[in-house]
Amino acid sequence: MEMRKALMRRIPQIIALLLVPLSLTGCFFNFLQTARTIGSGEAALTLGLGAIMNAEYIAYLTPQGRFTVGMTEGIDLGFQSGVRIGMGPAAGDVKFLGAVGDLKFSVLDEPQLLMAVGAGGGYSHDAYRDKNGWGLSLSAYCEPVFSHLLDLSCCAGYRLHLPLGKSDDSDGRVRHQLALSISFILSDQARLIVELNGLPFEDLYSLGLALEVTAPK
Repeated sequence: MEMRKALMRRIPQIIALLLVPLSLTGCFFNFLQTARTIGSGEAALTLGLGAIMNAEYIAYLTPQGRFTVGMTEGIDLGFQSGVRIGMGPAAGDVKFLGAVGDLKFSVLDEPQLLMAVGAGGGYSHDAYRDKNGWGLSLSAYCEPVFSHLLDLSCCAGYRLHLPLGKSDDSDGRVRHQLALSISFILSDQARLIVELNGLPFEDLYSLGLALEVTAPK
């Protein structure tokens, strides 16, 4: 109990440390997560693949990896990175996608509904518009639980990208990212996440597939 209280007192410091050096703008990482938190002392590795597309064709494939640590029962700390691989007219264009981090807080954990919010960021490369930047991100997740579908869940997510500044290769605009996902529970330690992401105001979308594996206790 004392350790939990001490950790709760340090949360504002942890958030500050995360947001100052790691901030996000302009990237198009898939969420690769839902409203669920993994639990205190747990660790999870998520390997995923996104396909960024516009209305005409798939522009890039984005292999991504995410590592998550459960700081408490309701707080996760995660780090994510990946690369972009050009397709079609951009074939042969391979670049670092960036590195981001976030804290996710469970705000509702009921039998029929899970909700969480997140804050974080990192340095990113906009895989579609070839721009780079630092910034912040704020996220929200809503995941209804269907008692008759114990091996399947759905989640809606929203992420607000806030650029820290405008550089020569970044337009510095605020961006809105939406995500809808379905999770298939494979075992106590593994689940498969199928996810559709979109920047609806920019006509840009990404279909993602990821396997999340939690370390056995």
